[in-house]
Amino acid sequence: MRILFPNREAEWEDILEMSWLDIVVSGIRGLEHYNPEKGQWMQAHVNAGYVILKVLLEAGEGLVKIELCKKDGKDYVEARIDRTKIKTVGKEVIGKFLKKLHVFRSMGDLQRGKELFDYYSKVDENMLKIREVALMYKVSRRLELQGNLRVEKDGSIKYVGYEKTLEGVIPHVPVSYTHL
Repeated sequence: MRILFPNREAEWEDILEMSWLDIVVSGIRGLEHYNPEKGQWMQAHVNAGYVILKVLLEAGEGLVKIELCKKDGKDYVEARIDRTKIKTVGKEVIGKFLKKLHVFRSMGDLQRGKELFDYYSKVDENMLKIREVALMYKVSRRLELQGNLRVEKDGSIKYVGYEKTLEGVIPHVPVSYTHL
């Protein structure tokens, strides 16, 4: 923390808590990439994030809590992490899990490594409900289109911006990729 956040010692515990909470929330948001009809994860890295979430939940001791709640008549998911247990319970459970997975990998024991990973990849009925709520609050992927500079006939330079929609991609491509 000293290297990443110098002169912010007073904030280190807050930064640590928010980093771990971000991992938890990422695991919940990742449920959008789970296909319940096929019982299959559609993206491997999102599956791995969910596995970490499940490991933290299994640790118990109040480290991580996820609850379905209602507020103003709407469903929502509340995720909490006990900052006092991150350096003890959290670090220990993640360390044990990663060590076990690493041992299976180092030994070339695909079967036991896959069994371990698949165990934590399972999405139960409660997590399917959480998935439904998470999907209700899904935010569209951000689309970034870099504008271009165009030299006009009089020698002036004009900035050309594009609408940040899929429709904005169409005029952007021929201008941006003229060298192809």
